[in-house]
Amino acid sequence: MNNKLSGNLIIIGGAEDKEGKKEILKRVCMCINKETDILLVATVATEHPKEAAKRYNKAFGELGVKNIKILDISNREDAFKGENYKLVYESSLIFFTGGDQ
Repeated sequence: MNNKLSGNLIIIGGAEDKEGKKEILKRVCMCINKETDILLVATVATEHPKEAAKRYNKAFGELGVKNIKILDISNREDAFKGENYKLVYESSLIFFTGGDQ
C-alpha cells in the first residue's frame, strides 16, 4: 500500500455543541457532500460507544448528513473485520468521538 492519501484533518478539543447551533459540527460537515458521501462515526475512544453513536447520529442527521455509519471497535479483533475495513475505505469523513481521559 504505497498510495499517498490526501485530505483534511480536523482536530476538535472536545465537548463541542451537539444539541444547539452545532457550529463546530457544521464546519465538519462542510468537508463532505451531505447527500451522497458517507460520514463514519468511530466510537473507539469512549467507554459508552452506543450512547456516543446515538448522539452523533442524531446531531449529524439534524445537520442534513444522509449517510451516517457507525464504526465500533470494542476490541482488537474488531479492527480486522472485513466489514469494518470496508466502512473505513468507503467513507469520505471519519469522525472520532471522544471519551473521558
